[in-house]
Amino acid sequence: MLLGQGGGGRHLPLLGGLDCLGEQLLGEVEHSLVAVDALLQGLSAGGIRALAQRGGCLGRLSDALCQEARLAVNSQSSPELEWLGRSGVEIARWVLTEQRKIPGEGTYDGLNQFWAGGPGPVDSADNPYMGIDLSNIPIGEGSVGIEIIDMERKINLNTASEPILELALQVLGVGAGDSSLITAAILDWRDRDDLEHVKGGAERSYYAGLQPPYVPKDGPFDDVSE
Repeated sequence: MLLGQGGGGRHLPLLGGLDCLGEQLLGEVEHSLVAVDALLQGLSAGGIRALAQRGGCLGRLSDALCQEARLAVNSQSSPELEWLGRSGVEIARWVLTEQRKIPGEGTYDGLNQFWAGGPGPVDSADNPYMGIDLSNIPIGEGSVGIEIIDMERKINLNTASEPILELALQVLGVGAGDSSLITAAILDWRDRDDLEHVKGGAERSYYAGLQPPYVPKDGPFDDVSE
């Protein structure tokens, strides 16, 4: 099968069909939109993926070709990627379920356990995770990496005390003065009264003066984005 002509008027054969991108194609495709369009229209998803991934497009193909190839891969692989992600979630659920079955480890969570990246039950003859690497799990023609984070290790904005909130903000690099103001605003946001915190919080009058104005929640946080 012939794609077109390269430099010097020679035809470029695609060995083994359009999915097999030979070195001739990689070395001789001209930097032109005509070649880009012809290549993208003829290649299957597998051929485009091979082209896009091979040595970062090898630096010989035009930037436009590389970008178009990546876009084509993304659009044609969307269903595949979605189901890879769903599979990863199910594997994570299985890992957590099996963790509860391990003798002596079913009543607590620890960072030395397999789900958290630890070695897991290395001395157990019934290790369900033998041979599994959570960072690279092959599924079909792809693979997924799984990272499970225990939310209980994080500070709960609805229950954390004032000193804990201030300390957490300072650990994140916030200055002492600003950490006090932000903490006061957090406390005022979640409490049910309309009284500003003594350290300079924010209640209804403050939020009413913003553009656009809105009212404080005066209740528990539902999401950190609040």
